[in-house]
Amino acid sequence: MSEKKLDKKHARIAISMLLFFVIYSVFIEPKTIGNDIRYSIFIIWIPIIFGILALGIYRWKFLTNSFATNKGLILKMYLAVFYLIQGVLFSFLSFGQMAKMSWDYVNYSKAKLSTTVTFHCEVLNVWKSKKSNQIYFTFDHKPELFNVSNQFIKDYGNKNPKNYTLEINARKGLWNYYFVDNWKMKMK
Repeated sequence: MSEKKLDKKHARIAISMLLFFVIYSVFIEPKTIGNDIRYSIFIIWIPIIFGILALGIYRWKFLTNSFATNKGLILKMYLAVFYLIQGVLFSFLSFGQMAKMSWDYVNYSKAKLSTTVTFHCEVLNVWKSKKSNQIYFTFDHKPELFNVSNQFIKDYGNKNPKNYTLEINARKGLWNYYFVDNWKMKMK
């Protein structure tokens, strides 16, 4: 297969993975709160590193040819950075997304066996922008955020967030993560 045909095939795959990522993130991904370093290591970094290595092995001939035919240290450094960024994006959208979906499923399976717990969190800010509306709050002494609707912004956007707490009903999953069943603003 020629390099141009292979590039077109790779572009279609990349666009499909990006589209799937957006659909999952917007419509399917569950709302969770919590934090644990193990998530960053096992669900983000290891899959990305593994994906970069897999992509490097898959495209080894292309990469060695590309570096061998281009002269100059600056051009080779530029190519290395460019291919590394491509590798990270590919790895995140493929291996990272598979790891995230698997994590969400296992975490949800664990959480549905747990009882619901209520948390009262300090509201830091209610934010409105053209791209998204969000409420910022603290959970377990760390900042978190939820995307909120336009109606929520109409109801609370002009009010002082310090006068409210966020009541969250959630079930404990794995590694200090909680699946959010529902939440609401409450006057202090």
